[in-house]
Amino acid sequence: MFFQADYPVSGGEIVEYVRKCAVLACLLEASMPKPGNISPFHNSHDTRYSHFLASSVAIDSAVTEAAIKGVETVRNKQDPSRIKMGSLIFDAVSSTKKWHRGGNTNLGIILLLIPLCVASGISLIRREGIVGIRRGLEEVLRATTVKDSVYVVKAINVASCGGLGSVPEFDVCDEEKTLWELREKNVSLLELFQVSASWDNISQEYVSAFDITFSYSYPVFIEAYNSSEGDVEKAILQCFLELLAVYPDSLIARKFGIEVAEQVSEKASEIVRAGGIFEPKNFQKISKFDDYLWSNNHNPGTTADLVTAAIYLGLVAGIRP
Repeated sequence: MFFQADYPVSGGEIVEYVRKCAVLACLLEASMPKPGNISPFHNSHDTRYSHFLASSVAIDSAVTEAAIKGVETVRNKQDPSRIKMGSLIFDAVSSTKKWHRGGNTNLGIILLLIPLCVASGISLIRREGIVGIRRGLEEVLRATTVKDSVYVVKAINVASCGGLGSVPEFDVCDEEKTLWELREKNVSLLELFQVSASWDNISQEYVSAFDITFSYSYPVFIEAYNSSEGDVEKAILQCFLELLAVYPDSLIARKFGIEVAEQVSEKASEIVRAGGIFEPKNFQKISKFDDYLWSNNHNPGTTADLVTAAIYLGLVAGIRP
């Protein structure tokens, strides 16, 4: 593990460090087979593993700019509202669409990584390490504006993501009406996500300063990494199973209902209770779980997004594949 003294010191080094951690986190998550998710061994009808690799590289410029914004906010004592979080998210999504021809691959990941990269720039220039990242998150999320909301709604529509459903207020699928409502009511990005926080795990992360990531998935990932003697692939899979066991996947819930999502979580929980990836006999159970999810079109995609955030923090903390 890295300690505070091992973190990069100069602004340029910090930006490069954050960039590499973000891109590598995406590549590692995409490359590790996880039940119900696309991997090197399983493609869907319109989205392939290669599309996820392209997406990982496509966000390079956006995460770099996010880290720069974080560093500059501290150095120049700027108001965090000048970070323009929504614009960074929009740029990352737009870049992704230019680099592959598949479906939505990384909207959730972008929504998680962009604020994390901004907060990392803030924390590392302050020499506060992992603990400071969450404090930085709270600062930048509270400072979001209606302009950030507008750009995020545009990003969601550029991504053409499915399974969002229809909601009575701020329906992101009805872009023109929602943009008017946001501007009319001056709704910040944090306020926008408060509307969907009760049924969407990524929205819940925004309103809780990433509580799932910092309080659960990141500690689970680190524990699994240490328990497996530094096997990052096993740590990713164990983190995925434990996270899914505790937090029903909100993508599945939106598409098929909360009861189905809870049934999926119970199946993951059975594997975790039996020892997870640390029990060799469970790999057959994991394979059957994967078959079950694919045969029913149940994709725990939000869970995979949250795992990416945990991997990112692990890399920032100093773990290495």
